[in-house]
Amino acid sequence: MTATAEEHAAAAEAKPIPIEGAVDVRIIHGSALFHEEAADFGAFFSVVLAGTEAPVQLLPYDVNRKRATVTCTGTGPVYIGSLSGVTQAKAGAVTGQAPAFILPTGITVTITGKQAVYLAPDGTHTATVSVVAERWES
Repeated sequence: MTATAEEHAAAAEAKPIPIEGAVDVRIIHGSALFHEEAADFGAFFSVVLAGTEAPVQLLPYDVNRKRATVTCTGTGPVYIGSLSGVTQAKAGAVTGQAPAFILPTGITVTITGKQAVYLAPDGTHTATVSVVAERWES
């Protein structure tokens, strides 16, 4: 059986990853081939803020999140983070260390964690927050 050009290309792109583990009392050493794939599902949306809204959930808790990118446009900034963090930041509790991430206009942040992410405007400025969320198959 002869390999096709596609199979040769796929094998050339695959990179071995060292693997180590134990089964009972035996130590196993070896490697495995892998290749990066696109996420199975995605969502695209924007949230338009007048500047005075209460905190809203931007991303739910998601064990299958590959990554989400969040971009702020408008006059901004906005706060993103945990519900308690953005609530404190919106209330003006920013002294020294901010309790939430301050996302200025024109900046994109990538979120790879599975925790829920909340959003709140700074209380003064308008902003549009755009999100691209990618998920692995559940």
